Amino acid sequence: MTSKSLYRFSGIILLIGVTCSVLTSIFLFFIDTSIDAPLSELEKPLSYAISILELTVYSLILIGLPAFYLSQSGGRGGKTGFIGVLLSVISLILHIAMSAYFISVMPILAKQAPDTIKDIFFSNFAFFAFGGSLLFLIGFILLGIASIRAKVYPSYVGVLLIIFPVLGVTDFIMSSNIINLLGSICLAIAFGVVGVNLASGRKAVESDNPISK
Repeated sequence: MTSKSLYRFSGIILLIGVTCSVLTSIFLFFIDTSIDAPLSELEKPLSYAISILELTVYSLILIGLPAFYLSQSGGRGGKTGFIGVLLSVISLILHIAMSAYFISVMPILAKQAPDTIKDIFFSNFAFFAFGGSLLFLIGFILLGIASIRAKVYPSYVGVLLIIFPVLGVTDFIMSSNIINLLGSICLAIAFGVVGVNLASGRKAVESDNPISK
């Protein structure tokens, strides 16, 4: 597979990822995912579907993210962008681990040992949630700053990548479906632009001219 094909593949992956992200945010309006939610919510098929969608989103973004950094030609992503990608990748891996846990273990616990579920949220498992959220916040902010400095993609792409993790962490604290949806929309617009340009072959790797459309 040529580098051009890899960039196009990454662009398509990002587009699918942000589409799934918006769908996930919409589905969250129809189920209670807070810590105080009744256990019956975890047993609903929609809860299982949301966990699968979240796992899909994190995995697809993880696959497509390096191409976003590399598409900013001539090293324009800089050290800031590299650190941002690195932290974001670690964050995504932690979120993938959490999603996999919710898919494979939580349904069993909800049926066989429901009293242990709340204890899990306040155990070492919290490291994945808080650690992932912190790295997620720092990583995507750095990516946004690097994108603005690189001037390869429109400036609003970088701005949206900075707003996205702030909304994500706010949602993590407040558990607000509206904020979650706004964050997904920010990500969808930002990576939608990136994905379309990569998928269409208009990547900066092959040109010194920034992508302005």
